[in-house]
Amino acid sequence: MKVREFIRRVDEIGYGKRLPKAVYVYWEPESNLGLELNDLISGLIKRFEIGGGYNVLKFRTDEFKISFLAYPKFMTEAHPALRESLTVDLVSGKQRHIKYTGNPNPPILHRKELFIPSEHEKRELFARLSREEEEAGLYEETRTIGFRLNWQQLLDRKGFQISGHRLKKASADSVSAEKSDRVVPVERHKTAISRGDLSKPIKTLLEYGLLSKSETIFDYGCGLGSDIAGLRSLGYTANGWDPVYQPESPCTQSPIVNFGFVLNVIEDPAERIEALTKAFEIAGKLLVVAGLVKHTVDVSSAERLQDGVRTKINTFQKFFEQGELQQYIEDVLGYTAIPVAVGVFYVFRDQVAQQDFLQSRARRTIDWTAVNARLASVTRASMKTKQELFYQEHQRLLDAYWKKLIECGRRPLSTELGEWPALRHAIGTAGQVERFLFQRYGNSEYEDARRTRKEDLLVYVAKANLKKKVPFSHLSISIREDVKVFFGKYSIALEAGLELLYAAGDVDELQLACEEVDLGWQDEQALYVHRDLLDQLPPILRAYVGCAEVLFGDSSQADLIKLHKASGKVTFMVYNDFFGRPLPELEVRIKVNLRTGWTQVFDHRGQGQLLYYKERFISEQHPGRKKMERLSRRIFDFGIRLEAPSDGPGKRILLNFLDKRSIPRRSFGFSRLDE
Repeated sequence: MKVREFIRRVDEIGYGKRLPKAVYVYWEPESNLGLELNDLISGLIKRFEIGGGYNVLKFRTDEFKISFLAYPKFMTEAHPALRESLTVDLVSGKQRHIKYTGNPNPPILHRKELFIPSEHEKRELFARLSREEEEAGLYEETRTIGFRLNWQQLLDRKGFQISGHRLKKASADSVSAEKSDRVVPVERHKTAISRGDLSKPIKTLLEYGLLSKSETIFDYGCGLGSDIAGLRSLGYTANGWDPVYQPESPCTQSPIVNFGFVLNVIEDPAERIEALTKAFEIAGKLLVVAGLVKHTVDVSSAERLQDGVRTKINTFQKFFEQGELQQYIEDVLGYTAIPVAVGVFYVFRDQVAQQDFLQSRARRTIDWTAVNARLASVTRASMKTKQELFYQEHQRLLDAYWKKLIECGRRPLSTELGEWPALRHAIGTAGQVERFLFQRYGNSEYEDARRTRKEDLLVYVAKANLKKKVPFSHLSISIREDVKVFFGKYSIALEAGLELLYAAGDVDELQLACEEVDLGWQDEQALYVHRDLLDQLPPILRAYVGCAEVLFGDSSQADLIKLHKASGKVTFMVYNDFFGRPLPELEVRIKVNLRTGWTQVFDHRGQGQLLYYKERFISEQHPGRKKMERLSRRIFDFGIRLEAPSDGPGKRILLNFLDKRSIPRRSFGFSRLDE
């Protein structure tokens, strides 16, 4: 079934709760949704061995997905809670299985009468409750009522309670008792710390160049204000609000809002949702959400408190799984959460801005040093001909056009080149400018740029459409022009991107691509490369890593990337000062399983796992390579010969080895104090 037919068949269902991006229907094995949809559902149940218990289907109308939802008490409870969900991507065949058991604040349903056919015996019973709730003003603000605790708090504030499927006035005793049960005496203000550097989410904004000194960034839950002070010292306009340290500051609308490490310190699950929603409300363009991820901190001995832990200083901390936090943000806000680092996500309001960001991450950087050297060498070699005099007269405009031509890999649009009006006035049409430049520099550099940009666009299209199809209207004018020039039609680009994803998921194709690579280091199981070499990998391997980035974040946050050849996994490894230390220590390892969609974070700090022979993973042209090789020859002479990067002796064993032989520790980058 094609996407358009899928949406048409869903529209033909005679009932269902219809939202802008989805249709929900109550479902039983004998339900009649039409022959085509019945066959599709039956085929999915058989193919993915979907068990019983699911009784609501969610049809996405903005992407080709179906979710099987389990609401065990749909018929008996007024607002049943979601127990688990299984989402199937009908394009890629991937599944996402989420369990909500144990979640103190699961999603709940309202207006149940819309889920069932008009002739259903309980339709009027459900509809009467919805009318009563609407008349009571409970649907005036719907941003958070889809979660159980938030809904209960609204009922408390309004003085109502649910009995069966009827709305009644609540007694004062029952309301106060329920409120007191939810009070947990923790001291949130103690979680605020004073830092000497910027926080991780703020650093990512600077790294991606998303902050502008002409715009304001707002820090929601700013604590002691370290990020605000740091940004102001760099010349940025930054403001913030905090319930304890800056309660009087107004929460003003700002293009970018930082919501960093706030979710994890709020012990009330309902308040978490309200805080996240409020932060998003004031974000004009982008909300940055950061939270603590499990396995980065040892909490095995901490006291359990609700869905988190109570710390020794009587604060609360909740630790998320990477995928759990992403799903949580998307459940609450209804927008895509893009991971950019462990525990850090971007939520764009505008789809065009989101796609521009994703496309920029898929584009390889240009070596402008080499381009400038080329310009200079041609100029030095040129004679004082008429053409050379013409070039000297218009050098600034011509060089600007040439650089933009190489950057785009195609003729730039007038909106992409600020110098275009002056260039056209001085020289003429774009064709005339290009003929002059090709005659001067040749076209080999331009052809290389075209090939590079087409590959980059292919990788972007594959990654961007991994979760859902991106409508052409959501692409910026520049990306639309890229599609037109390099593929002709968007449908052709999508098909090529899908083929690349299929190839990246094929074990044989992946192994062959790895074996043909003359970069990094590899054995039978995996290919290891430093992040600086990712751009030099073929498109199939870049797409493979790109799929993992959709779940993890940005590969630039890691040092080494391990591409597992057969298991469908990518591992990102972070070392302490990779290039600065002769034998850097492994700090964090993030393993992404592309088949299950699961991300695991392992904290290796303090374990002393060293990286040997690190020149194997970098470019042969790296300026520090010879020094690394000299150290590796000494290590080899010691008899340390490895089958895999993690096989070498640990830090303590190596230090004992050096000390016994009176070899200075500093020659291996260690101090006397190292243990």
